[in-house]
Amino acid sequence: MRVNWKIAATTLVASVLVTACSSPSPTVAVSYEQFRFTCCAQSEALLHAWHPGQVITLHWAADSAGMTSDDTQHLITLTALFTGPYASVATLKAGGPHSETLLAAPIRVTDRTSGSPVSTIVLPLDLAAGWYNLVTTIKSAGGSTGGATVIQVVRLSS
Repeated sequence: MRVNWKIAATTLVASVLVTACSSPSPTVAVSYEQFRFTCCAQSEALLHAWHPGQVITLHWAADSAGMTSDDTQHLITLTALFTGPYASVATLKAGGPHSETLLAAPIRVTDRTSGSPVSTIVLPLDLAAGWYNLVTTIKSAGGSTGGATVIQVVRLSS
């Protein structure tokens, strides 16, 4: 049996029209959870005097910042800096001179990182007594934010 060319052409045109006019398949919306970081809420560093040889442990908290459809991860650097000693809290707050600077290893995360990163600062055994400034900073492409805490270091009597 021979196929009529008119029927074949009509069938071809009809199938092209049906395919072209059909609705596209639905797109699936993808979203990503974003996080922002804070440091040291209810930290042990705020609660007592410290002694040379101890380790200050700072717990960073990743809090949900909502959802986004942007699949780009944004770098965030978490730092902690310990400076002093200062003779008094007033001298510390006035930005007086200091002889010690201790830096925790910077932690690099993204706005997609959940969990609780930890920074540590080891207080040297020969660390002088006095008042110290503990500064925490959260840096990203959008700028930086942070906080500061006054820490007292006392030497143990021998």
